[in-house]
Amino acid sequence: MSQPGATTERRLIEIIRRAARRAPAVRVGIGDDCAVLEPTAGSLLLATTDLLIEDVHFRRRWATPTDIGWKALAVNVSDIAAMGGRPRWGLIALACPGTVAVDEAEAFYAGVQALATEHDVAIVGGDTAASPGGWIVNVTLLGEAVRAPLMRSTARPGDVIAVTGSLGRSAAGLALLEATPAPADVPSDARADVTAAHLRPRPRTREGLWLSEAGSARASTWEGFRSKPRCARSRWRSVATRSTGPRGAERTTSSCSPARPRRSIAWPAASHARRERS
Repeated sequence: MSQPGATTERRLIEIIRRAARRAPAVRVGIGDDCAVLEPTAGSLLLATTDLLIEDVHFRRRWATPTDIGWKALAVNVSDIAAMGGRPRWGLIALACPGTVAVDEAEAFYAGVQALATEHDVAIVGGDTAASPGGWIVNVTLLGEAVRAPLMRSTARPGDVIAVTGSLGRSAAGLALLEATPAPADVPSDARADVTAAHLRPRPRTREGLWLSEAGSARASTWEGFRSKPRCARSRWRSVATRSTGPRGAERTTSSCSPARPRRSIAWPAASHARRERS
């Protein structure tokens, strides 16, 4: 149960301080006007930021505070991974209504810290404010690259597009979370798998480093694979994708074609049925 009373800014700062951990490259962390960091000699500094807004990027009726904290950092770690870098230092800004209880704020930072620990990220600062409406989360993440990052703009016609994991799991999870009533033909384990992919995405840092060594251009797909070709259109007229559908039929489609929620919902059920037959 939530603890009574509103979460004040001073309480939030203390929660952040407790959640942060010491790191060898952090000269000065939380508690001063700025963090003081010591980058690795000879490395390049990578910087990214993402803003998540309640009822735009997440809905609290199905996303817990821990889910929100995890995802807010995960989408930034994914960007660093896409550049072939190592995520190092994060700054977390949170604005939430004054009615948010202490245990909700602690759960949010617990989600942030859980993912930060997995990827060796030190939380070195941030900001807090009151929000007149819903939650607003902004994360800035700094990383390092030991070699020149390869950008999407280096892609050429004829290059192979490879992805890690299964495309569509997050979209399927969102479709299931939004579906009313919940589809009866989706098994519970398939539902848990795809909703977890949406609520707590897992950045591919190790894969990004491996691809960087192989000299491959990369792109984070957390916002959806179909959104990426717009950044490559200066060099490509179109991008075609070849994938295996729910029934195992290979198909080639334009990556700019509109998403279909019905197909997103059907995907986990069909995938589960295919596994059962194998």
